[in-house]
Amino acid sequence: MLPSLLREVRRAGHVVFTDGSANLIVQRSSQRRAGEMDDLISVVRYQLGLWIELAWPCSADPGRSALRKAEHPRGTAILAPGQYRGAYELGEHKGRAALRQVLPVTVRRDGDRDELLEPGATDVGLFGVHVHDDAGVGAEASAGCVVLERTDMGELLDELSRDIPKWGRRWTLTVLEVG
Repeated sequence: MLPSLLREVRRAGHVVFTDGSANLIVQRSSQRRAGEMDDLISVVRYQLGLWIELAWPCSADPGRSALRKAEHPRGTAILAPGQYRGAYELGEHKGRAALRQVLPVTVRRDGDRDELLEPGATDVGLFGVHVHDDAGVGAEASAGCVVLERTDMGELLDELSRDIPKWGRRWTLTVLEVG
């Protein structure tokens, strides 16, 4: 039987990998607080007849400073719920190991430049919405990316690296809203 998180992925109409490769899933909290590690990123895989699920706190929302100082004219990117097949590849972000966005994703723009998360108009493209560590500054490190604490990012990348010999250096990221 599928774990409950993967049943949620399937209910949302997305693909679930049952071949042993990683299901990489962000669960965005219903609390939606900028600058907080209040979301979860999980790796769920089928291994030796068992489902293995690992999870780490993260922020899938931009930090407060990124909301106030949006670099894009339409506002700060907030990664939209959805499944982004093969869109993330092992690489670097500012010289540190990360998952880099290599295919288009959907974001919702928050353009009013206050500190409240208010997802607005959608935008699809290559925006540099990566999965990376927090560089020691916490969730404020995000300008639209998914951010984890340094040690957690290392553990996530170690777990994903198990896929490389069989499935390569790209992963599908699924983003779910919870609550």
